[in-house]
Amino acid sequence: TLLEAQRVLEAETPGGQGGGSGSTAWRFIDTPLNETLYQCFCHGHAAYAEKLRVDFKVPEKRWWRIKLRGLVSARAWEALWAFSQARRPPI
Repeated sequence: TLLEAQRVLEAETPGGQGGGSGSTAWRFIDTPLNETLYQCFCHGHAAYAEKLRVDFKVPEKRWWRIKLRGLVSARAWEALWAFSQARRPPI
């Protein structure tokens, strides 16, 4: 389920709610699927985001928008370039 995946992501991501640093600017648990996918890209969990995309059958247009927004937010310019060259975007 999405909640189980979010628990795993929150445990594996440094600086999460379990870090003891008080309130954080992000969290995975209890967020919608789109926000979870976006946060995966922001925190370097692109492979896990791809797994969630397949498990929850995210439409291609939505996937491209979320991935684009996440890679830009993470300033992952090389990954963004490779993503843009992969094939013709549906958006």
